[in-house]
Formats: sequence, C-alpha cells, structure tokens
Amino acid sequence: MHKARLTVIAALALLACCGTARADVPGPDHAFPVTREGDPGLPGHTIFHPTDLGAVGFKLPIVAWGNGGCRNSNEEFRYFLMHFTAMGHFVVANGPPENPYHPEELAGLASPTPQKLIDAIDWAIKENGRPDSEYYNRLDTSRIVVMGQSCGGWEAVAASSDPRVTTTIVWNNGGEPFRGKTLDLHAPVLYTSGGFSDYSIQFTRPSYELTQVPAVLANHADAGHTGMWDDPSDGSPPPGPYQNEPLVLAPQWLQFILYGRVSGRAFFLGDGCGLCKREPWTVESKNWEGFKPKPPSDAPAGDTPPAPPPAQPAPAAFARTCFSRRQLTVNVRGLRGRRVRSVALYVRGVRVRTQRSTRVRIDFRGRHAGTIAVRLVARLRSGRRVVDVRRYRLCG
Repeated sequence: MHKARLTVIAALALLACCGTARADVPGPDHAFPVTREGDPGLPGHTIFHPTDLGAVGFKLPIVAWGNGGCRNSNEEFRYFLMHFTAMGHFVVANGPPENPYHPEELAGLASPTPQKLIDAIDWAIKENGRPDSEYYNRLDTSRIVVMGQSCGGWEAVAASSDPRVTTTIVWNNGGEPFRGKTLDLHAPVLYTSGGFSDYSIQFTRPSYELTQVPAVLANHADAGHTGMWDDPSDGSPPPGPYQNEPLVLAPQWLQFILYGRVSGRAFFLGDGCGLCKREPWTVESKNWEGFKPKPPSDAPAGDTPPAPPPAQPAPAAFARTCFSRRQLTVNVRGLRGRRVRSVALYVRGVRVRTQRSTRVRIDFRGRHAGTIAVRLVARLRSGRRVVDVRRYRLCG
C-alpha cells in the first residue's frame, strides 16, 4: 500500500476574519498534522485524515471529493485537501495517491463516474463500524459531504441524490450532464463559479436555477475556471492569489449546514452577508425559508441558532417535473420577420453561443420543472434593439 505521511503546518490566520470555530467541531482554528495515504480496501482513492486520530476531540465529518476533468489524480487539489483536512475533516478523494497529475488527461470528461463518490461513502461508513479499523467510531456518519470541481462537480451533483448526503459543494460547475439528477438533490447545495472567464458558468447557473433545495450561488469575478486550485505540473508551486478562497468558503458552509452555526449562516445569507462583503465575490441564494438548522445541542455554546421560521409549502413546480427528450431549433436571424445585424441568445439567463449561424439548436433533454425562458436580444440593421422572450413548458 502506498502511504505518504505529510504534516501540514499552515498559517491560517487569514481565516480568522470569518469567526472563531468551536474547539469540539471542525473549523479553521484547528491545524492538525495530516496523513495522505491509500488503503487496500479502497485502492482507487486517497484518504486524507488527521495523523493522530486520538488527538481529535470530535467525530470527523466524511467528505467525498471528485477531481477536475474527472481525472484519476487528486494532485491538482492537494493544497486545498491537505489544509481542509487539517481543520478536522475526513476526506476520501477519487484517485490513488501515487497517480501523477496530467493536465491533458481529460478522458474522464467522456464518462463521469458518480459511483466513485458513493464507493467512498460506503467504505468510510463501513470502516467506522469495523472494530479493528483505525477509524472505528471516529467518523461522523450523520454528517456526509460531497464536493467536486469542474467535471468532479458533475459527479458530485449526481452522487448527492444519495439520501445519506447532508450537503454538497460544487466548485466551478453545475448539473450537466446530469440535469435529471439536479432535481433529485435533497439537501442544501453551494455552487461556486469563477466569473465570466469560467466557461463552466454556463452549467452552474442553470443547475442553480433548476434546483429546488436551499441553495447559494457564489461567484468570484476574477478566479476563472482553475484560479482557486493548484497547477502541480512544475513541482510544488506557491499558492496562487485565490487558492485560499476555498479554505474560507468550505469551512463556513459546513459550520452553517452541519453544525447550525449562526455565524456560518450570516456568512452566506442576507444582504449584508460576510461573503457579500468579500471582494470580488457576489452571492445569490434561494429556498431557505423552511430550512431547519441542526438542533441547538449541536450548535456552539453562546451561538445557538434561532428557532426556524414556519416551513413554507413547496412550490407547485416541485412535484411537477418531467423528463424531456426535446431539442429545439431557434431561428436567430429572422427575428419576428425582421433582418438583424447581431443577436444574443440566453437560455435560463445564460448566454448561448450563436456562432453567427442562422439557426441554433437548444438541447432541453433531461429532467425539468416549471417554465424555461429563452431570450433573444437582437440589434436590427437600423440600430434598434429588440428583445424577444419565448417560454417553453416542457411538463405541460
């Protein structure tokens, strides 16, 4: 078994801006030495855990991680995963520890495998209950998190239909190609994107708009698709300007969702939320009216969450979903019979490339709820601007 013990000695002072964590739950005030290793019982994965499990005064929440590109290597995310584990988390990442990073290795994009994340959860729960395991009764099987970046975000959304999942964090991606699975989400989800230079925002926003669970969409205007992650191709580069951002967001999210902490909630929700004030992040949220935080006994002393507001009835669209096989062709050059000079096409608020063609095919295949809006913004040859909105109800 490949086994490499690595100690994280990190200065996490920058995280103190976001509140002090309890000593008996995971959080940025912890800096446990970390072991990164393989396990013969799960040969296709890497396990990250505090080296001295006996020194941790709480059960470790289980985190399953999917890699960008759906690669079978987690080297690109070593910086984040090591420091995140040091805060008191138990991470099982796709790919064995000996696998090197190859940026050109994108074969996984053709066949995302959410089952790998389910396998990680199955293994961790089994190890927690096995008396001769080093992890016996040290993992918190009631707090299970699924995360993934880019193609790993596809895998995370699909795997999160598993009823054991407590929450999901999707970095730089959304529900494609698993649109049907987006409506199977049952627990809060945090979506993040890296601004207009992050090409995957075309997937992130539709998935956010489609999901009907409590959700937050956080956008970093400058990070792009990979700016918050490593580039280990030239050895061990220093952290880039945005690599500490996930180490701020992820712990705050878990403090909120897993432990019901008021400061974590205030970091993401409300007009004056903490992340809203952190340049250049922008934040959107929805569906939090009926969300019930963890019981007060799980909340930090002196930081007990208020009683949740009365649950609101689910919108009618929640029960009315359907699986569509429809593809639509839109004529974007003969808008309302008039000749146009230029046109922009938006589906669910996300711009779709028209590539100067006269017709654009829109793929509506997958599971949907409610009405889908298609908006064409055209500039006529006379210079006049015309907006044409078309709505399609696939579940009619």
